Amino acid sequence: MEKRNKVEHVVNTAFADQMSFVKNKTYPLAKDAAHMKCYEALMDSYEAKCGWSEYAFKFYGALLKECEVSNNKTDAIARIEKACEAQVNPFDVMQA
Repeated sequence: MEKRNKVEHVVNTAFADQMSFVKNKTYPLAKDAAHMKCYEALMDSYEAKCGWSEYAFKFYGALLKECEVSNNKTDAIARIEKACEAQVNPFDVMQA
């Protein structure tokens, strides 16, 4: 349950404006190669910084919507990194 809470916190923090589209299941599909590249970059960033989580897939629609409305994936990646860093448990780092 703790991991789910972390995932939800990160996505809600980084993509608050896009979460209504996830909740309503109205997020877009990738429309073209550029949209897909943006989506892949955000997924890769999330997984690199926060770790892989099957539960996080539930919220990847927010990443799709972010890529549709913003041309600034660098800003989105920075928000992911900041939100993930805030969720790092010092005991997890010590055990790694």
